[in-house]
Amino acid sequence: MGETYSWHPEFDIAGALWPRARNVLPDELLSSWLIRNAFAHGCSPMSLTGSLWPSWRCWTVDLDRGLSTQQMSPLARLSGVSDEHISLCTLQPISHVLNPGIGTTKGVWPWILTRGFSNRRPIGGLQCCPFCFSEGVPYYRISSRLAWHTCCEKHLSALIDSCPACGASLQPHMLEQEGPDCGHCHRCKKRLDAEIGGLGFAAGALAFQRAADDALRGKGREGAFSCDPYDWFYRARFVLGILRVSATSGSKTFLAFRRIFNIGAVARPISGLPLEMLPVRDRMDLLAAAWKIMETGEGQIEEAILASSIPRKSLMVPAGEITVRVKSLLDRLPVGATRKRSSPGERSPASKRTVEKLWARLKRKVWRDG
Repeated sequence: MGETYSWHPEFDIAGALWPRARNVLPDELLSSWLIRNAFAHGCSPMSLTGSLWPSWRCWTVDLDRGLSTQQMSPLARLSGVSDEHISLCTLQPISHVLNPGIGTTKGVWPWILTRGFSNRRPIGGLQCCPFCFSEGVPYYRISSRLAWHTCCEKHLSALIDSCPACGASLQPHMLEQEGPDCGHCHRCKKRLDAEIGGLGFAAGALAFQRAADDALRGKGREGAFSCDPYDWFYRARFVLGILRVSATSGSKTFLAFRRIFNIGAVARPISGLPLEMLPVRDRMDLLAAAWKIMETGEGQIEEAILASSIPRKSLMVPAGEITVRVKSLLDRLPVGATRKRSSPGERSPASKRTVEKLWARLKRKVWRDG
């Protein structure tokens, strides 16, 4: 078993007004901590937050993205946990490093799993290790929301993002007060660790995960603290974009690029959704392939792209402030021919690929809405 990276320590309570207030466990998410406090007081999560914030339906938004000062104040006073420590339980500290200036805007945050709420029901965006849940108090960690996390380093197994028994997405805030902990499915009520099987992991995905955790704290190759986190994650998004285009393109340039790194056919997610919306297994396959490229270093990646003569117009340039190295690389690439749009005529039937994509997205909504 391996060692896991720590995002924040355990936070003790001091002077709490809630009679059964719970400590914040190591690396625990804000939403998970609120749910455990609700169960400790014999009520549902929605009852607890309804009394805490009467005019705010907090479970209809992504609570873990952070709280305003007005929302933080009553929670700190009642729970006995300081504002500073509560903030560390949110995704804001990580997002500020990965996406400077993003604030608390709506939409997809790069590298942060998207919950996709419709009323109080999320479509996904939460994951866990069932083996960790079976060993102690079940709770959700910061890593439960990070898109580059697909494996448990401690148990060397894949994470899960749905109930193994009924397939429902993980929605612990929908549990009622009779639920003893977060380790149950809100729909079928079974324990999430009751039917564990088929949780093999990809070694490349785990290596990517470890390298990304190191990069987030500025640790580069061979342990040197000389890595700019934003540059590293932007380069990773750029590489993932190349792989995703390559998976749908039969171009000889992309085939030549994959051959340089001994990468065969790249699996393409049927849904066609961004990385932050993909299930664990789809992300694992993409990140494992990306690691074969990322581990060679920035210089080798640039040489491979130039040698393959990939047209600039064929690349997916990530959103955000483009890094100096990527901009310099794009300036050296051939522009590529512009495709001529076919004249409008009789509408042809949708392709098999299009139908499969629409069906995959519909199934996501079905699992959310029941």
